[in-house]
Order: sequence, then C-alpha cells, then structure tokens
Amino acid sequence: MKRIFVLLLLGITTLLFAQNALQTRLEKYAGENSDKLLELLSQTNENSDLYFLLENASPNDLAVLTTEFLQENVELALQARQFPYTSQYNDKIFQHFVLPYRISQEPLQNWRKKFYQELKPLVEAETDIEKAAILVNLWVTEQMSFKQTHGRDQAPLTTIKRGYGRCEEQMIIYIAAARAVGIPARPTSAPYWSFMDNNHAWVEFWTPEGWKYLGEAENSPNRTWFSKTTQRAVLITSYAQGNYNSHNTIKQENNSTILSSIEYYTQPVMCNFSVSTADGKPAPEADVYLYAASWGGLFPIASFQTDENGRAQFPLGKGTVYITAHKDSLIAGNMLCTIDSSSVELKLQKNLADTNFDMKFLLPDDKPNPYANVEILGEEFYLRRKIRKQARKIRLLEQQNIIPFLNFYDEEFAATKNADYRQTRAAFLEKTKELAANTDDFITALNNTNHPKMILHMLQQWDIKDLVEIPDSTTILQIADIYNQAKTRFAQQIPDSIFVKHVIGHTRKQTDPPQNGWQQEFYDKIAPLATSNLNQTKQNVVNWVKNNTDIDEDWYWNYFSGCLNPLQILNMKNIPESYQNRLIGNSLKLLGVPVRWQARLEYFDGKHFEPVVVTEQKDEGETRQLRISIFVDKQKVKAAPWENFLLCSQTGNSAIGYTFLEGENDSLDFVASYLHKPNVDYYLEGLVRNANGDANISVKKVGNSSHITLTLVTPKVYLDEIWQGQDLEKLITFNSNLGDSEYYLYFISSGNGGETELRILEQLTQKREKFHKYGTLLVQSTLQKTGYEDSFDVITSKQLVEIKQTESSFPLIFLLNRENEVIFSSKDFDLGTINYILKLVQ
Repeated sequence: MKRIFVLLLLGITTLLFAQNALQTRLEKYAGENSDKLLELLSQTNENSDLYFLLENASPNDLAVLTTEFLQENVELALQARQFPYTSQYNDKIFQHFVLPYRISQEPLQNWRKKFYQELKPLVEAETDIEKAAILVNLWVTEQMSFKQTHGRDQAPLTTIKRGYGRCEEQMIIYIAAARAVGIPARPTSAPYWSFMDNNHAWVEFWTPEGWKYLGEAENSPNRTWFSKTTQRAVLITSYAQGNYNSHNTIKQENNSTILSSIEYYTQPVMCNFSVSTADGKPAPEADVYLYAASWGGLFPIASFQTDENGRAQFPLGKGTVYITAHKDSLIAGNMLCTIDSSSVELKLQKNLADTNFDMKFLLPDDKPNPYANVEILGEEFYLRRKIRKQARKIRLLEQQNIIPFLNFYDEEFAATKNADYRQTRAAFLEKTKELAANTDDFITALNNTNHPKMILHMLQQWDIKDLVEIPDSTTILQIADIYNQAKTRFAQQIPDSIFVKHVIGHTRKQTDPPQNGWQQEFYDKIAPLATSNLNQTKQNVVNWVKNNTDIDEDWYWNYFSGCLNPLQILNMKNIPESYQNRLIGNSLKLLGVPVRWQARLEYFDGKHFEPVVVTEQKDEGETRQLRISIFVDKQKVKAAPWENFLLCSQTGNSAIGYTFLEGENDSLDFVASYLHKPNVDYYLEGLVRNANGDANISVKKVGNSSHITLTLVTPKVYLDEIWQGQDLEKLITFNSNLGDSEYYLYFISSGNGGETELRILEQLTQKREKFHKYGTLLVQSTLQKTGYEDSFDVITSKQLVEIKQTESSFPLIFLLNRENEVIFSSKDFDLGTINYILKLVQ
C-alpha cells in the first residue's frame, strides 16, 4: 500500500512539473498570444489532443500559435476519424501522425479545412487505407509537380499556388493532405545518400502491415523511382512530433522523435560503437556523430550518446560511415564499413589525426520489387493520373501572361540598354511565367504603383518561391513603397547596384524570412530608427533589437521548428543570437541599409562592408587565407569547394561541420578566405568518387597552415554489364554514324514525364554548356517528347529505346568515347550520375 502511495505521489509530482514547465514555456515564447493560450491550457486535460499539441510545440510555433488555430485543428483532425479505414489505428498513432499541424520546417499555414473539403469526396467510401493513400497522391499530382527549388521549405498552400516544389515540399503537401483525411503519415528522408552528392525526402504512411512509402503518384506503395536507391542507403530516418516510443526509436529530444526507417528498405545491420579514453577506460555519455560523404566532404547525419559502459548500438544499412566521438573536449575518429564489420572502437585523444580512407557502398540487388505488379486502383489509375497531370499543366499555362511584364520592363529599362539587355529581358520574362497564381497580383500592383521599377527589381532579385508566397497585390505595393523610401533616404550614399543586390536581393537563402505579408507592420515599428546617416541608422537598429529581445540559452530548434518572419521573432522575444542577427539584417534592409552575410552579418557604411557588432566583448576571430591544392590519381586538378573539398570546423563536443569561405581559383589551386575563430578547430576535407559512388576521403587539420595539399585516389570503377553483347553492337553501329566527337552521352527513356526523367533532364540542361566545352555530344532517344529536346544535339524517337524495350528501369544513361568504348553506363537513376559523368569528360 505504501509503495502504491509513493508511486501515485511521484506521478502527480511529475505531472505538476510538466504542467508548470509548459506554462513557463508559454509565458516565455508565446508573446502577445500567451494570455489566451494559458487560459486554454487551464481548461485542458493533460491527456487531451490540445494538450499534446501545446506540450510538443517548438518555441518557434509557440510564437505564432493562436487558440483559434489549435481548436480548429483538433476539431478537424477528430472529424477525419469518421472515415472507415481510421478505425484500424489507435490513439497513439493518431496523436503523433494525424493530429499535428506541422510537417517539417515550413511556415505555419491553416491547410486542414481546405484539404478535408477537397479530399473527403475521394476517400469517404474507402475501407482500404492503402487505396485511400493512393487516391490522395493522385490529388497531389494535380496540385504540383517536382521541380528543384532552393532555400527554406514551402508551405502546402504555397506549393498549390506555385504548382511546383522540390521533394521536401512534395512530402509536406502529401502529408498535410493525408492527415486531413485521417491517414497517418510522417516525413522520411535520407539526410545524405553518401554514395552521391544529394539527399532526398519522401512520405511514409501507416498501414496495418507496417509503414509503407510513397513518392510520385504510382498505383502501389513501395514502388518509386528511388526504390533501388534506398537499398544502398546507410541511414534512413523518419520523424514524429512528441516523444514516440517504438522499437526503432533512435532519439527523443526537445519534444520530437527521430526513428530509424532503414528496416523498411533494406536489411539493416545492428552496429556496436565503443568509446574509451586514451588509457582504455569506458567513456560514458560521449557524443557520437555519424557522417555521410557528400558535396566534397563529410556531413553529419545522426548523433547519439554512449551508455554508462561507453557503448551504443545503432542500425545501419550496408555501406560506410565516418564516425567521431567527443567528450570533455577530447575527440576520436574512425570509419565503419558495415559490409565487412558491425563494430567499431573509438579512442579519445586531444587531436584528430589526419586520415585518408575509402567509403564503399553496395550496388542494388537485381531482385524484382515485390510491388512491381501490384495495381491497387487497376488500369484506371493511369488514366486518372494523366488527367490530373494535364489539369495542372493547363492551370499553370492559363495563369501565364507575359505581355504586361514585357511592356513594363521595356518602359523602365529601355533607356539603359546594353549588350546584355535582350538576354536579361528574356530571363526576366521566363521568370514571370513561374509566378503562377500570383501573376495577376503582380500585374495589378504594377498597374497601381508609383514605383514600378522597385517591383521589377523584386521580380529579378527575389527567389520565385518568395514571389509566389506573397499573399496579395496590396503587400506587393507596400513593399515597393518601402523600398522607394529606402532608396530615397540614402540615394547619395549607396550605388544603385549595391542597393539592388543587398537591399532588395536576398541575404541568405536558408535564413531569409517567409514572405507572408509582414513588411508594412514591421516597417511601422522600425521607421523611427532611420536617420540620414548609415552608421547611426545601423546603431539605432542594433540598440532597438537588443532592447526588445533577450538571448535565451534554453531556446531550441528541432525538426518541427517552422521558419519565422521578423514580426514573429519579435513576438517570441526570448530568442537565440542568430535570430537577433536576422532581426537586425531585415530591419536594416527595410530602412535601406545594404547588408550581406560573409560568415557574419555585415552592413554597407557608404564605402565598405563592415561587420555588425552586437556585443563588443565578443572575439569574432580574424580573417585568414588558405591555399588549397588537390591531387587526384597523381594528377593535379582544379580545387572546387562543394565538389572536391570542404572547409569545416569543430568546437567542444559538437560535430564537425561546414564553415563558410570565399575565394577564387589561382590556376588549379583555390585561395580561400575564412573567419578563423578562437578555440575552434578547422579541418580541410577532400572527396573523389568512382561511378559506383564509392568515395576516397581525406581529412587534414588546418591549424596555422597557409597551404594544404590533399591527395586523393579514385576507388576502382564499376561498369554496369547491361551494355554488352548484341545490344552494345547495335549502339556502337548507331554511334558510328553521328560524326566525330570526343564523347557521346546517351539519354534513353520512355518519355513518360515522371519525376525521375524530369530530374535528370533538368540536370543535363543545366550542364549542357559544360558538356559541350569538353567535346560531348548529347543524344536523346525517347518514345514521347520530353519538352527538353532543345537541350540535346541529336534526337531519335525510337531506335535506341527499341534496343532495350524490355528494360523497365528507364531512364538509361551511358557514355561512349570516340573509339566507341563504353566509359560509363547505368540502368538506374542516381542523383549524382550527371555530375560524375561531367567529371569523367573533364
């Protein structure tokens, strides 16, 4: 009886502590909304759905959430449980994978009601959750198609406005749509593939048999263009809001859960990690980081801590990872190839030794996909998909209207015509075609503004994602008026080119704010800070930001932290130092002071860019130069950041991560300039791959060096055997009739316009001039037109496709030299293929 009482008392104490902690967080981060949210909390049972959302909201979300938004989200999520298939899962699945309003780091949007109303007629009669999931994916196909985008994530309603989005944004809109009709879904990704320079994000949805995955609309789950690619992954992770307990939970931290999904794609290896001190004693609570090879170096992809015995276990796919361990400012490094071993030891030392090693990766197996012949909706699926795609294309075409933009452009810029005028105007008009649902808003704004040039500069300088995100023509007019005031304020002190690039243009794509209509209200708050003096205006802004915000050591970011605009950051008040920089940068730009990011925030003082100093006592370090030489297979090659090298840094117990640098090539060497901060270790990393994706990695500590040479050796190249025998003879015969060239690059496809083909066609188009520079003829052979015919030198409709007409793994890519020797071939799409082929011909 006494034990029961103690346990009950302990439970009550824990609950009260959790409630008090949540109340403190609301008071700290919710700003103007805190009183209403606290009142809502007082009326909420700790087991309720509302409590779950409040308890697991990130500080960023607490800064924007309202009681009305939360209550409507819960009501609509519960309403979605009316569908027959929702009876198959429990409340735990519902709370973590249906109830949450947030998918990833997209700006907060109220999407649930719209999606529920549109999707309800499609799924309300379905009892099979897989069939419902496929129907939702067909609906998504009409809303958007894949297209590479940059910077932060788009929210789902913005993606519909634009009609396009990258893989993360495709994932975001699908999960939002699925949750709107009660289908549990979660974000999933390969943070970095490691065997190529790229990553990917997609969707997993719950079924009674377990989690299954989706990409672009197909007639079955677990059947995507990347199904073979996932077999090669070392790590695939999925995410849950809140503390979700599962057999594959990797980490629970800051009200979010990271899970291993590798078991759904390939047979994982349970790996054992052992960390010890220099004298062999176990190192408990050591921080362990796993790294993938990508973009010229190593990138962290996962982290965990050792137990009291200095050990940890982690499931990985077959491949290679680099590992570092950290404790008490000591560091250890090693590699683990799970093809050969499942355990690794790391011994902590004062410094990380220079190292060179190979990272190996298995090729996908030739086993047929068990879902290859599954047709959940039958043959009608393909007609439905075609109709949906066509409807989206027609919608986007109908929204285009370039004539008004052409007239305004010529009227404003004709007087300044130069040799590049036509080319610049053509690029501008192409960009206006992508304004999609915002086309009419921009035309309306141009017709009603006194400052059309400011709007035209916006159209040229802003990312298309930001332009489509703007809510209406009123906001466009307000921004144009603010820019005009800013231009007038410092007209004699700032050259036009600097104003356009560093006031209207972006500062950092990853941290630029969402364009959801904040400018006018925020400008009204900061306008009194402006003077006619650039330096004084800068200092006024710095002082104002410091007086209106507090640096918060408890603030945290997690996977479910949405991006905020300056008004929302100001409302949060208790913020990290980086958010102070964002507030300062955005304030200065609105007032007309040019800013840029060069590993630190800098402002233009009328003559030069100078650092914005917020805290005088802080030692920000010194600018140093480093000459970088790269040798590959005993040949000196051009050193290129993000291609064959990275400059990285590490401090304390943190992971080794990329460090900003600038510079240029001096012949083949790269002369880098970077900010060298005190108490930080810097490393130079180099990478070279073979066609299989295997990588040779070199890591050297920079120290006080002014010149570092990295020596790399390309791992042995694997050649796909599909281009052998009679097929190869037919290809060589065809190739012999094309005329003289150094290389011949073939793209062979069905031409069905799927995501796979679009990805590789976009890459080929982007690299076309570089291929031509190195004497490479581009050949396309497809059954249907792709829309990219202008990117190729030779077009043949059927001849080469018929050679491999039974081949299901389109597109096919291969490279021949002038002697008709196959240099490279591939039957499965790999995001790193085009870059690798370009390196071969170089």
